[in-house]
Amino acid sequence: MKNYQIAVFDLGKTNKKLLIFDQNLDLLEQTSTQIDEIEMGGFKAENAAEIFRWYKEKLAGLSGKYDIRAISISSHGAAFAALDERGELVLPPVCYTTEPGDDFHNRFFAAFGHPNVLQKPTATAELKALINIAQGIYFIKEKYPSQYGKVRHLLNYPQYYGYLMTGRFGIEKTYLGSHTYLWDYEKDEWSSVAKGLGADKLYPSKFSKPWDILGTVDGEFAAAAGLKPDVIVTLGIHDSNGALLPYLISGFQNFILNSTGTWCVVMRPEKKVAFKEDEIGKTVFYNISAFEEPVKTAIFMGGEEYAVYDELIRKSFGGGYQVSFQQNLYQKIISEKKLFILPSVVKGAGQFPGSDARIVADGRTIPLEEIRNKGLSEFFRNGDELYAALNISLALQTEVALQRAGMEEGMTIYVEGGFRKNEQYNRILTALFPGSQVCLTELKEASALGAAVLGKAALERVDPMSMRNLMKINFEPVEKTILEEIASYREEFLRLIG
Repeated sequence: MKNYQIAVFDLGKTNKKLLIFDQNLDLLEQTSTQIDEIEMGGFKAENAAEIFRWYKEKLAGLSGKYDIRAISISSHGAAFAALDERGELVLPPVCYTTEPGDDFHNRFFAAFGHPNVLQKPTATAELKALINIAQGIYFIKEKYPSQYGKVRHLLNYPQYYGYLMTGRFGIEKTYLGSHTYLWDYEKDEWSSVAKGLGADKLYPSKFSKPWDILGTVDGEFAAAAGLKPDVIVTLGIHDSNGALLPYLISGFQNFILNSTGTWCVVMRPEKKVAFKEDEIGKTVFYNISAFEEPVKTAIFMGGEEYAVYDELIRKSFGGGYQVSFQQNLYQKIISEKKLFILPSVVKGAGQFPGSDARIVADGRTIPLEEIRNKGLSEFFRNGDELYAALNISLALQTEVALQRAGMEEGMTIYVEGGFRKNEQYNRILTALFPGSQVCLTELKEASALGAAVLGKAALERVDPMSMRNLMKINFEPVEKTILEEIASYREEFLRLIG
C-alpha cells in the first residue's frame, strides 16, 4: 500500500485533539482545543455539536495536506449518547461530573443491588457523580422520562462520533467494560444491571473488535472534511486501553502502567478477574484490553487535583515554583509532618472517595472552599512548600492506586502522560518504591498512538500484534531518591484522611 496517513480524534475530558500519524505510526502533526461543558438545567452536558464542528473544521484544514485513508477514535470514559429513531440525540451526552446526590445513588443501588455485590461480576467499583455509565442511563431515565421514552439506540462515546462520520452503529468491549456496571465479566454477557435498565436491547447487538471497520465516511461528512469517500473509520477505543495497547504489542513483561492526565489510571494486565476481599468496596476495578483480556485498574483525578491547586497557588503567589526537585525542602516537610494536602477535589472519586479536599497545616484544617474564597495568601507565605506538599499527596495517592492494581516488589512502573514532566512527583515515587524502577516513557500521546494502531490494522487488515517492530517505546529511569521518614508521613497522611 502506498504512503498514507491516519487521522486520530483523541477525545480527552479536558483536551480535544486531532492528530495525524503516518503509516509507520510516527506523529506528524496535531492540534487541540478545550470546549466548555454546557448547562442543561439540572445537569452538565458534553457540547457534542461544538466538539464535532471543531473536529470537521480542523480535519478539513489538514485533509488537503495529507492522504488520510483511515480515521480512528480514542475517547475518555463514562460518556454515552442516547438517540431517537431518527438517530438524533434526545439529550446532549450527560457529563460524568454531574453529581445527582446521595439519594439518587441510594435509589440506583436499591434497584440493582448493593455496590459490593455488583463489584465482582461487573468488575466495577462504585464511583460517585455519574462515572458509572449505568447510573448515567438511570439518571436520564428517571429525570427525563418523556425524552428517555424516545430512546431507540444507545452508543458509547467513541462509537457515537464514529456514527456521526459513517451513519453506522457499533459497539466494542474496551469501553463497555470500563467501570460501567453493564458487562458481566464472569458470564461474558450483559449484566443484570444492563438487563434491568433495558440497555442490552438499546445498544447494538453485534460486538466488534476496536480495529474493525465501522464503515466509510458518509457523503456529507466527507464533503465537510475534505475527505475521499472511501476513507474508513474504526470502532475506536477507550483512551486508557488505547494508552496500554502499545505496551501490550511491544511485549513488555512484569510491568504496571501509570497513565497520567486529568485522571491518573494505573493498569496491570492479568490473566483473570480476581478481587481480594479487602479490595471489595474500594476504587479498584477491571478494564477489558483491546484483545479482550482483563486489566486490573485503579484511578484517581491526579491531573485535576494538580490543576486546582496550581491555579490557586499561581493566583496567590505567581508562577515559577518547583522548577526542579529540592531534596532539603521535601525532607523538611516529610520530617516535620505539619503540612498535608488531602484529597479529593472531586468528592467521591479516586482512592479516597469519602475524603473532603482540604489542607492541614500545623494542626489547622482549611477546607478547599475556604481556600477558594479567601486565597492561599491568607494562610501561607509562599508557594514552594505548597507545591511540595501537593506532589507528595499525589505520589501517596498513586502509591495506593498502584498497590490496589496489583503492584508487586520489583515490578517496573512506567509513567506516561502529563506527569512525565513532573520531576518532583516521580522522584517521590522512587522513594516510595525503593525496590522497583520508575521509568518515564517517551510516548507523548499514548492513547492517540493506540488509536492509530487500530487505524493501521483496519486499513491493512492485520492484527495489531503484527506491529511490534513499529512500537518505539523508549524510556528513561528516574533518579533514585531517599526521603527519610516517608513511611511515618504516609501513616499520618492516611490517619488524617480517616
